[in-house]
Amino acid sequence: MNTMREDLIQIATKKIQESGINSLTMRDLGKTVGIKASSVMYHFNSKDELLHELIKTYSEGFVVYLNKINEENLDKKVRLDKFINIFELLFQEDKICLAGMFAVQNKNLDKDTVDKTSDFFTFAQTWIASNLDVKDSMQTAKVIVSSLEGALMLDKLNKNKECLAAVKIWIKNLQL
Repeated sequence: MNTMREDLIQIATKKIQESGINSLTMRDLGKTVGIKASSVMYHFNSKDELLHELIKTYSEGFVVYLNKINEENLDKKVRLDKFINIFELLFQEDKICLAGMFAVQNKNLDKDTVDKTSDFFTFAQTWIASNLDVKDSMQTAKVIVSSLEGALMLDKLNKNKECLAAVKIWIKNLQL
């Protein structure tokens, strides 16, 4: 069973992925779970602390997921396909990657949260690079992550999955 803190993290993450950082208020968050804003502040001293906890929790789940893919000893192309599936699922749920949203709205974040967001992308790029057998694998990994994040945003805007589909085809055609 989830604790109140875990419920708040889950609800806040969903709200930001759907509508952005500015859409999240402590008052609305409390109202959603049936507590006062001051009670939300019991769990998180400030919105900055909440945002830091959100990216920390999101990153930890991401690391667990990618490590699980590695443990399955899948072919590298299948691993990359599973990575792409994360973005396709976000699109289906009408969400943006939390780290992507934080990157776009980084001026609304404190330094620790910006650093944790940057760490998220460094981990993703390193993981992808480890699954590529190409010259300059880190450069290619950066292009892949950037392409998927951008494609997700454009597809959400256009209400179609054309950009994600194009990136998926491009990745599948890479000579690994």
